[in-house]
Amino acid sequence: MSKPTSIKTSEEVRNRLRILADERGTTITELSSALSTPSRFSRTARTPG
Repeated sequence: MSKPTSIKTSEEVRNRLRILADERGTTITELSSALSTPSRFSRTARTPG
C-alpha cells in the first residue's frame, strides 16, 4: 500500500510548477502537457548526433 501524498508536498510541487511555467511564459496546464509529450523529452531526442 502506498503512502498518501502530503498536503505540504503537493503545495511545494504546485509552487515549483508555477515558477517553471512563469519562467517559460506559459501556464501549469500547458507545461504539464508539454512534459507529458514523449517526443519532446524522449531519450532519443537528447542523443548527441
